Amino acid sequence: MFGLSGRMPRFPIHILYDNLIEMNQFLRLLLLLLLCSSWLSAQDLEFNLRYDLDENRYEVYVRPISSGANFVWGPSQISIVAPASVADDPFMITSVAAGTWQDNSQIYAPTVAPGNDFHGVGSFGSPVMLSAGVETLLFYFSVPGEECIPGIRLYENGLDPDSAAPGMGGNDFTNTIIGGDQGGTPGEQYLGNYDNLGVACDCEEPIVIGCIADINVTLGDQCQLRLTPAMVLTGDYLCAFDYEFLVDGEATDFVSGCGDHTYMITLFNAAGEEIYTCWGDIFAEDKTDPIVDCPDNTSTVVAEFDLQTLEGSIDGTEDEITLGDYSC
Repeated sequence: MFGLSGRMPRFPIHILYDNLIEMNQFLRLLLLLLLCSSWLSAQDLEFNLRYDLDENRYEVYVRPISSGANFVWGPSQISIVAPASVADDPFMITSVAAGTWQDNSQIYAPTVAPGNDFHGVGSFGSPVMLSAGVETLLFYFSVPGEECIPGIRLYENGLDPDSAAPGMGGNDFTNTIIGGDQGGTPGEQYLGNYDNLGVACDCEEPIVIGCIADINVTLGDQCQLRLTPAMVLTGDYLCAFDYEFLVDGEATDFVSGCGDHTYMITLFNAAGEEIYTCWGDIFAEDKTDPIVDCPDNTSTVVAEFDLQTLEGSIDGTEDEITLGDYSC
């Protein structure tokens, strides 16, 4: 007999001895513990980065889907992507809510994305009042010697380079928010970003953009993919203030299921006026590697069966033997 043997995959934790990313490594360990636990909690916090012309600063806001009268905000990270032209220095963060925020880790112009710098801004958290649909300012920062720099935005989980990408040095800039309502069970609360087109500084010039006509995408573990403007648009669209997606005629930014889909994106200016609409086709497949759960080795197989005995006499002259002529 032949047996099948298998080994469950291991997930090594690489400890980097770098004071600047101490918070970053702590968050990675905490995420691993979450994956191995039975914590269940809603993921309902969305984030936005924008530039305040009056204050000459970049501001990061959180917008909850549901209210939390006393939300216990725990260890968290919100990462920022800036053009590589920005000075290679940590951002000087001014904290407003959810604890003390610091620029803990930086990677400048990595091989995988030489045009961008990455900053991991983290906090150990503190209680904060949240109301559904209402923005709360978390922190802000300025770039010394500069006014507005176009293109600064929030990191996009699953789209921007991960820790294993060339030049990232093992640094994990994944956005993660650990927390929950007071008295409840804490868990991952990060949902995504909204209006994350990148900071626009001068919107006097016309927007020159277009939609990519045909897009091939790979679906995630839940057979879904969340669309972003960067995935479907080409050209200069930083002056757009907001956007809306339609996928297969429905108001959503999620592609669900394999096969052919259609999308439409509409851009709006700061006054809420529609300024551009375009569309295209999407072909979705599930390219995620399967996980094989192999059984333990075995050399014995047990199967139950009934033994039947045929009784009677045969003289050897029969052309055919009819079993019905004999008793069992």
